[in-house]
Order: sequence, then C-alpha cells, then structure tokens
Amino acid sequence: MASGIDPLTFAIFGPQAAAVERQNRQRSERFAQQARIINKQTRQQMAIAQQKAQVEQSKAINKANLIQSRLRVAAGESGIGYGGTFDALTRQVDFDTDINLRISNQNLSNRIRSLRLGTAASLISARPLSQSVELAALSSGVEAFQTGLSLGASGG
Repeated sequence: MASGIDPLTFAIFGPQAAAVERQNRQRSERFAQQARIINKQTRQQMAIAQQKAQVEQSKAINKANLIQSRLRVAAGESGIGYGGTFDALTRQVDFDTDINLRISNQNLSNRIRSLRLGTAASLISARPLSQSVELAALSSGVEAFQTGLSLGASGG
C-alpha cells in the first residue's frame, strides 16, 4: 500500500468524496451562471438610471431656458430693460437650475451605489456553500460504520 489507504477505506469513502466533489462543482457552475445574470441585470439597471438622470437634467435645463425666455419677453414688453430685477431673476433661475442638476447627480450616484450594494448582497446570498469533501467522506464512513454496528447487534 503505497498510498497508505487500504482498499476497504477507499471503497467506503471514495464514492462519497467523488459525489460531494461533483456537487461542489455543479454548485460553482450554477453560481457562476447566476453571477453573470445578476451582473448583467445590474448593468442594465445602471444604464436605465443614467438615462433617466440625463432626461431629468435636460428637462431642468429646458425649464430654465423657458423661464429665462419668458423673463426676457416680460422685460422687453414692460420697457424696463435688462437691469436690476431682470438680472436678479435670471441669477435665481441659474441658481435653481444648478441646485436641481446637483440633486439629480446625487440621486444618480445614490441609485448606482444602491444597485452595486444590491448586487453584492445578491451575489453573497447566491454563493454556494461548498461541502468539504473530506468531511462528507468521513460523515459517510461514520454512517456506514453505525449501520454496520446496528446490523451486527441485530444479528443481521
């Protein structure tokens, strides 16, 4: 016996160890497939979030342009020109637009962070719990030994 394992021990533990190893490999393959799907879904959700943010930002800019156009028309019709009040109102529109764009960017950052954390949590929960081949083989051997003892004690 060069390997140090007698044939009986190998006959008892070998098949169980091989079965556990096969199960571990199958779990790992299923996990890899799930991980690819989860990552793809996350990338798609991130792209959608970015598109929504771009639309939201475009709307904010268009709204600001519309307000400033109305201010120019109102100032022109009233004959007061583009001084004091007009300048103050356009600065306020610029300020409001800047804040809206910052909020939109922060919301996008938060959404992306949330998606990444959700992906990490999904991957952690989907991760297979591999069974130790040695422990499974030993457990199988102990069960076989107990079965043998109970058969021996019953006279079978």
